[in-house]
Amino acid sequence: MGFTISWLAIQGKPKAAVLAALDLKDTDEPDEANQSPVSGAEVPGGWYMLFFNDVGHPFIDGGVLAGLSGDCTAVVCQAEEHVMASAAFSYANGSLVWKVAHENEQGPRHLAEKGKLPDSYRSIKTRLFAQQDQNDADQQDVDYIWDVPVTLAYELVGYRHDRVELKSGGEARFTRLVPAGQCVSPILPIPGKIDVPDNRNVLNFVRDLSAHSDLRDWLWEILKQYKDVEVFCPDPSHYRYVVVYVGSRIFAFAASMSNIYLRLDPESRRDALTKGALADEVPDNSWVYFRLWQGDDAESRRREFVGRAYSLAKQSPTFP
Repeated sequence: MGFTISWLAIQGKPKAAVLAALDLKDTDEPDEANQSPVSGAEVPGGWYMLFFNDVGHPFIDGGVLAGLSGDCTAVVCQAEEHVMASAAFSYANGSLVWKVAHENEQGPRHLAEKGKLPDSYRSIKTRLFAQQDQNDADQQDVDYIWDVPVTLAYELVGYRHDRVELKSGGEARFTRLVPAGQCVSPILPIPGKIDVPDNRNVLNFVRDLSAHSDLRDWLWEILKQYKDVEVFCPDPSHYRYVVVYVGSRIFAFAASMSNIYLRLDPESRRDALTKGALADEVPDNSWVYFRLWQGDDAESRRREFVGRAYSLAKQSPTFP
């Protein structure tokens, strides 16, 4: 799975003014996995940023940025991981200040530079070219030059599209943005059969979470063989969390970019934790989670524990 995205960070203009200038409104609906076409978040350093699931979104057009940056600074990052192309550039006072771009198709060491680049640029470039030299000597197929624009944007704003944690620590809280005149879709109510004390911890935990569509697809591919399994998502069109249940017991859910959470008995939980599962942020001590993209060697273990969670749910006192 490769990213094809862009983001725009604004410093020196309040969030409300940025949204007004772009004719957007904030729905306040969490978009943790950046699944919406446009989402926004405030990050340390006085930046308000917009994330686009489009490498060439109209809001990063030069004409738009010239108007938007009349009284502020704008930094843009573009990342296209399928053809290994990337760019970072900045506007201020209505004009382009600098730009650096890499297109692997023009050569593995292609790097186009324009304007007065930030002071940190030289050291970033030197370091990544050195890594490319070593990579080439080792005959490895990694494009470190692609990372030059992405790393420069990260050093300036403190955000990377492929990292959860900000440079300053913590995470950005993204929410879905929509055109100012667009209606917000209704949120489906939690089914009464699972809105019970046995599930209270997990429902409170997932309330504000999103889930990547690949997680939902993976989980359903495994569980569709069980005809009594049911799935609930409060807002599928906007990629909210997904819980899976049998009877009235929730035994699995998908959330974030890569996490599959499973409810297990103490013995199975201990076993899972020795086989790659994590338990640092879970609803309670009956849950663990696996990261879906840990590698193919972990796939059989993930599938095994999904099956265990299902079987344990059917044995629970809450199962009809």
